[in-house]
Amino acid sequence: MSFLGLDVGDKKIGVAISHSEVLANEYATLENNPEIFEQISKICQSENMEKIVVGLPISASGEDSAQAKKTRQFAKNLQGKIDLPVILENETLTTMEAEQILCDEGLTVAQAKERVDQLSAKLILQQFLESQQEQKNRDLEEKI
Repeated sequence: MSFLGLDVGDKKIGVAISHSEVLANEYATLENNPEIFEQISKICQSENMEKIVVGLPISASGEDSAQAKKTRQFAKNLQGKIDLPVILENETLTTMEAEQILCDEGLTVAQAKERVDQLSAKLILQQFLESQQEQKNRDLEEKI
């Protein structure tokens, strides 16, 4: 199964993909503009995506932040435009984690700024894939 991962921001959207159900890869950073749903649809078609995972920035208290509300609306609009399942995945602190990884790699601020959104998308998608694998393992254990 192939998955598309999205880190949705007001200005940019990070994109990651997985064709293996095991490993997520950085793919692109898109401008969040009126053509965004068409751009995502084209990626889904060209990469044969089967599901879309959207990072949901839930606050530390577990409540929806203003950005979480925007992200839920984005996911709802996306679901209406693309005939694929859209799944929300908690993405708390992935941007900070991505920034730290890029800093550790020795990238300049400008270089890191170019990659942070797609790396965040990769982390969101990787977290989702790992949780799916853990669920499969639990299901197997229950059958034994």
